Amino acid sequence: MPLLKPAIAVIGKKKTGKTTVVEKLVKKLVSEGFNVSTLKHTIETFDIDYVGTDSYRHRQAGAVFVALQGRLRSAIIVEKEISFEKLLEYASLFGDVIVLEGFSKLTLRDPRIGKIICVKDEAEKEEYREAVNVLCYSVNGALDIEKVVLWLKEQVKVFNIYRKTPMIDCKLCGYGSCYEFSKAVAGNLEYIEKCPMMNVRVYVDGKGIPLTRYPASIIRNVTMAMLSTLKGVGSLEGKMVKIYVE
Repeated sequence: MPLLKPAIAVIGKKKTGKTTVVEKLVKKLVSEGFNVSTLKHTIETFDIDYVGTDSYRHRQAGAVFVALQGRLRSAIIVEKEISFEKLLEYASLFGDVIVLEGFSKLTLRDPRIGKIICVKDEAEKEEYREAVNVLCYSVNGALDIEKVVLWLKEQVKVFNIYRKTPMIDCKLCGYGSCYEFSKAVAGNLEYIEKCPMMNVRVYVDGKGIPLTRYPASIIRNVTMAMLSTLKGVGSLEGKMVKIYVE
C-alpha cells in the first residue's frame, strides 16, 4: 500500500470517542503549522448533497463523478466506493499529515501508521494486542497529544527520505523494508546512498522490480547516455526521467 505522508489511525469500537480524539488532534496539529488531511470510514449510507442543487441534478441525470469548484472550497462526489489506496494518494496531495478515523483492518498491522486506540476501559486494550506501532490508548477521549505530535514531527523527516526510495521493499540494503531503511537514515544510522535502487526504479504493470546495483547502474548509464544525445534534452543530472513502454 503506497503511503506518501505520515499517518495516524484513530481506531476503536463505536462510542469510544474516536471523533473527539480526531478533533483534538487536528486542532493541535493545525496550531503547530501542519496542513491536515482526514479520512473517515463508515459502513452507513450517507449523502452530502441535497435535493434542488445543480450538483444533485447532475447526479440524478446519471453522472458518476461530480466536482464543485468554489473560491474557498471544492468538493468531489463519486457514486462508487473509492479504494483506501486512492484515498491516501489524494489526501497526500493536500496534507502534510493524514489522520484516519477507522480503517482498523487496513492499518492495524502497518508499522508505518501510528495508532491511537480508543477503548472504554483497560480490559478492552487486550483486544488490540496484535496492533503494531501503538502510540497511546485513549479512554473517554483522553489523549497524550504531545507524544503523538512529537512522533509525527519525527515521521515528517522519515517520510521526506521514504518518498525518495523505490518503496518496493527489496531488502538489498539489509533492512526489512524501505520504511525501516528510511528511519535509519533519518536517525543518522545509515546513508541514503546505501540504497542500490535510489537512482533507478523499474516498474512492470505497476509492480516494482528489485534490481541489484550492477543492472541498476547499467540501466541508468545507458538511458542517460542515449537521452543526452537527443535535441533539446540538455543536462539530465539531478532530473527525474520516466519512460513508458507498451
